[in-house]
Amino acid sequence: EELQRVCTWWMENGNYSTMRNASMLTMAYASLFRGESLRLLELPDLMHVELHNHGADPLMVMVMIARQGKTNQSGRIEYGAAIRSADPLTCPVSTLGFHLLMRLDILGEGLPNMESRRSWYDVKLFPGTLVLNKKSLTQSGHYAAVRTAFQKNKIATRKVTHAAR
Repeated sequence: EELQRVCTWWMENGNYSTMRNASMLTMAYASLFRGESLRLLELPDLMHVELHNHGADPLMVMVMIARQGKTNQSGRIEYGAAIRSADPLTCPVSTLGFHLLMRLDILGEGLPNMESRRSWYDVKLFPGTLVLNKKSLTQSGHYAAVRTAFQKNKIATRKVTHAAR
């Protein structure tokens, strides 16, 4: 219920940062990634895997790969995963789609040039600004966005950017 309230509040604002924030929060719930691991994700850190013989066939799973973060200084590969949810406002796949639609199409960042890996391999999934899409959202920016959303929705927690964990 709290996740629904926060995501609804962000989505109703409908700008780049609120779409990014909703996507980050739903992906944190699904993957149990720390805030820093999410902020460091880049476009090539996403992929999908098809699982067969699991009800809906095939079941599409969004996989996130983290190679660095607070608890991963050695560069080992850590995986997070998400599947679609019935509620598009709390579904990590849907909110990522809304975020990317806003970013790449509506705001005009455009699709990365796939002819050269160098041109898109270091593009952040959740940049702080679109002008600097190769620079991660800062910890303080992430904290302020989540804290404001929690306060506006009367959610009390001390673990602001780790609330999903």
